[in-house]
Amino acid sequence: MKWALGGCFVACQLTAAICNAATPSAQFPDAESPPATQPVTVPTPASPSSVAPAGPALGPAPPAPVAAEPLPASAARPAAPGYPLPPPVDATKPPDDSQILSLTFSPIHLILPIFEVTAEFRVVPHFGISVIGGYGKITETTVGEFDTEQLKLTAYELGGQLVGYPLHSFQSLQLGAEVLWLKVDLGNVNAGNVQVSGAGNGVAVGPLIGYKLMSRAGFTFFVQGGFEYIAARAHANDTAGNTSSASQTQFIPLLNANIGWSF
Repeated sequence: MKWALGGCFVACQLTAAICNAATPSAQFPDAESPPATQPVTVPTPASPSSVAPAGPALGPAPPAPVAAEPLPASAARPAAPGYPLPPPVDATKPPDDSQILSLTFSPIHLILPIFEVTAEFRVVPHFGISVIGGYGKITETTVGEFDTEQLKLTAYELGGQLVGYPLHSFQSLQLGAEVLWLKVDLGNVNAGNVQVSGAGNGVAVGPLIGYKLMSRAGFTFFVQGGFEYIAARAHANDTAGNTSSASQTQFIPLLNANIGWSF
């Protein structure tokens, strides 16, 4: 959409210049739990009167029963034998930290047609940098005094984005900004008895807000909206020595809708 407006905006400035020029003017090991600790008691011997008739003592009296001490708390084991404890959980680690690159293209720009590709790199879990590149052809119709002519303009674009992810790592809500350089080149065309050449370029910059969806398999889709301030300039000249130029600045909408894959 930004090319449909920004690109055509630059192309219109170039067309105006051409028309003027053409005019004569880790895990713990398995361990089995020891049996539950129980106090160990020594049975008290029966009274001598119940075993044998009274008489002289046969020996010293047996020692009193002693209860066994329980195991310390540090020696506790898992309740179920044969099942290791789960590994410790690191609460600071992001939920998914495997994707570091999203490679997408814009189906909207194919209408012009321009093939635009965006490569986004994850610098830190909640921040990414994108590189944008595009190439294609734009058809512009000019209306002359006696006839109508269609001009084939070669289009180039190069830019980038700074994108922050406040909610999740490298996905979900996007907050950022975009800067884009646009250029259209006419080449050489015949206009009556003279040959005309020209080119136009512009720079667009503005904030954006969007949402990025990324599946576990890697499929990626994002949509972004905002506005941009664009400054465009075009110039043209012909073989008769005539030259012309035009420039303009204005605000245009920003709309991106890309699909692709993350790695």
